[in-house]
Amino acid sequence: MSLRNKSKNIESIETMTGENPEYAIIWLHGLDGDADRFEYAPALMSLPKATRFIFPRGPIRAITSYKGQEMRGWYNSLGEEFGMDKDREGIEETFQMHRSLVARENERGIPTERIFFAGFSQGGAANYFSSLRYPQKLAGIIALSTYLPFLNSTETERTKENQDTPIFVAHGTNDQAIPLEVGQSDRDRLIGMGYQVQWNTYDAAHYVHPDAISDVAKFMASIMQQ
Repeated sequence: MSLRNKSKNIESIETMTGENPEYAIIWLHGLDGDADRFEYAPALMSLPKATRFIFPRGPIRAITSYKGQEMRGWYNSLGEEFGMDKDREGIEETFQMHRSLVARENERGIPTERIFFAGFSQGGAANYFSSLRYPQKLAGIIALSTYLPFLNSTETERTKENQDTPIFVAHGTNDQAIPLEVGQSDRDRLIGMGYQVQWNTYDAAHYVHPDAISDVAKFMASIMQQ
């Protein structure tokens, strides 16, 4: 059952895989997407623990790289080189949203160490930004067809709390929006910083391959069963 919620000005869709969830996952859509983009995923993921899926809806903002067109996004894109992002204010707003959503899950009985962060494309980049800088331990990080934003500050701003948090990365071999080479380079950066990275590629363009959903479920299950 899916519910539409609006709490603290954050609109989201929520789905629970069972009563009294023990885990939660906050899953961000991509640029010009919407909260229902990955609403189908929980039904395809057989998880050993009841889990609350939270799909936030990004705010509408003008996107410079799309000639100022207004669409849902987690920060503004100027068309700059991957990792050289400029809209610090926008991505900090998304970071604050993550904090608010985590606090709400804490209030509902799910500790931060049982919360996964996930995201696709621009949502995956925002997910990277928040999770690597998060001041509390997370359960896991799931990055789908995305890149590491704000590279120049990641090294100094990352927190020790999530140094050992497992990271699942999925990328399509035919991705033209965020080329495979970008994902590979960021994977190597993460490994170089000492992170545990599970790297997965799929015969896909810029979308989440069905096999990736299955592999995400296995990744989450492995953490839940530890």
